[in-house]
Amino acid sequence: MRLFLLLFMANTTFGNDFSLEDAETSALQNSELLKVAETDLWVAKQQKQAVLTTFFPKLAFQSNYTYLSKLPSLTVNPAIAPIPLGDHSNYSMGLSLSYVLWDHFSTWHSYQAIGYTHQSKEQDLKALTQTLEIRQLDSLRKLLEKWKSFKPSIQPSDFPALQSLQLLSKATLHTARSLVSRLYPSITLDTSTALVYPNGPVLQNINQNTISINLSLPLWLGDPNWSLISAKKREAEAMKHQAAHLVIEHQRDTRKATAQYQSLLLQQRKSKQENRNIAESARLFYASYQTGKSTFLEVLAANHQLLQSQIAQARINAQLLSQMITLIALGGKINS
Repeated sequence: MRLFLLLFMANTTFGNDFSLEDAETSALQNSELLKVAETDLWVAKQQKQAVLTTFFPKLAFQSNYTYLSKLPSLTVNPAIAPIPLGDHSNYSMGLSLSYVLWDHFSTWHSYQAIGYTHQSKEQDLKALTQTLEIRQLDSLRKLLEKWKSFKPSIQPSDFPALQSLQLLSKATLHTARSLVSRLYPSITLDTSTALVYPNGPVLQNINQNTISINLSLPLWLGDPNWSLISAKKREAEAMKHQAAHLVIEHQRDTRKATAQYQSLLLQQRKSKQENRNIAESARLFYASYQTGKSTFLEVLAANHQLLQSQIAQARINAQLLSQMITLIALGGKINS
């Protein structure tokens, strides 16, 4: 009777139409951590777009007004009043176009740095999403149905935390290279067209078009710039070593978890076979009891043995579930 009640309760519990996808969606939407990660990703994307604009020319409207209290003058004849050279009011207005022709790849390295940072934020979001999904794997029946499609084939490249660290290392290295590039000469092209008043001593408006090429060479930026460059390079090197150490730990944990997973699979198959044999034996004892060839105590003993076998199988299933979660956290895949 107790066996019948246990089986009935199990069938009733597992028979509910519980959607794991709905639980995952609800948990992800309500996660404040996920919102923070999504905001960080959005900020990195906006920064990437902002750096991208530095590759294009800069167009601006410029205007200027100057009032002179005293004007230079030219005396041609002492008998004639001096001729003023200009006007008290001076103004100009027009458009200017500026474009950096060469900056020793400083802008390009900055763009690469923010690009790798953006990719790193994507991996952080992916890792957090996987973690939150794993926390919602509370439907044993739903996950056990996916055992056949689970593939514990894991590569370090599938590990979002490792990818994020590697991308941050590249971003830091490009930041250092961008700082180094600023120590070299840069060439800028400037063009403008403006309405200028006055035209020297002639008090009239003229349209002035100009074009110039400027060379800028930093002579002294101070030691903090070199210190920052050295710090960024060391930081990138430290991240690279940290990523290498993470690969070693990941491979070790993966080998251990995979071996335990395979061992539990063998135990599960063996337990299923034993459970079928014991269930068949219990059925035969009950049939024999109905014909009067077996006693009621023998039937109870067979049912008790079947219950113990099912408990052992449930324990193996729970251990296998835990091991699957470990493998998923390490980067395993469930092919739906």
